Amino acid sequence: MAQKKTTRTGRTYSPPDGNAPSTTQWAASLTSTNVAHVYPLNDLRRHSLRDCWCRPVDDEGVIVHRSIDGRELFETGERKPS
Repeated sequence: MAQKKTTRTGRTYSPPDGNAPSTTQWAASLTSTNVAHVYPLNDLRRHSLRDCWCRPVDDEGVIVHRSIDGRELFETGERKPS
């Protein structure tokens, strides 16, 4: 299993290692213009590195995408599993 990394926002992601990602994993990509994006894997809708539907935010030079399933709320403790 790949080692988890932490972004500047405090979110964790696992780089691809050939295993199927879990629903709480995040991916990081660097565009051809050297802009870093962090986006959720296995979200209910596919994310785009240009004009994404989720209206990502710029967090100190890293573009952070939002998930439909709200996983970031569980990861930050703002929401608890029922």
